[in-house]
Amino acid sequence: MHGTNAALDLTPDGVVSPRVIPVLAETLGSQFIAHPPIASYKVEVTAPDHPLVAGVAPFETTDELYLSEYHGELEVLLHTRFVGDAHGFAESSWPEERDHPVLYLRRIGSGTVLYLTLGHRRGHYDMRPAVAWWPGGLVAWWPTVDRGSWDLDVFRLLLERGVVWGLRKEPL
Repeated sequence: MHGTNAALDLTPDGVVSPRVIPVLAETLGSQFIAHPPIASYKVEVTAPDHPLVAGVAPFETTDELYLSEYHGELEVLLHTRFVGDAHGFAESSWPEERDHPVLYLRRIGSGTVLYLTLGHRRGHYDMRPAVAWWPGGLVAWWPTVDRGSWDLDVFRLLLERGVVWGLRKEPL
């Protein structure tokens, strides 16, 4: 889920995503590199017949749009498109518009990883002391509690389906 594919180093020049988790990144199928400023974006259904996303319509969310480096073969279930700048990150320029997986499966060995990039939230007490750093400067206090995708019924449905999928005894 959101955040598990990230290794971050907060530097004066911006957030660096050092390639220090190669085994984890290969296992998960991705490593987080950057995200543009949190904003609304559209999530599209890539594999509408897959049981994990069956009946899910395209939706808008306000979340961190993960820009990642991908490893191995992924079965993308949900995606979004992005081109632009990820201000505050060392690797900030994403000049080519392309699809970015939002929910995917990564088969590895006899198992399968399910990864969902959505789920960022922030508030007054989250991620201390890192919350004090923000692209563009330091902040002493985050003024609101932003729940992002957590406020969406479709997000909670995806979480529920993911948990049930993870508990299954037979492969999908």
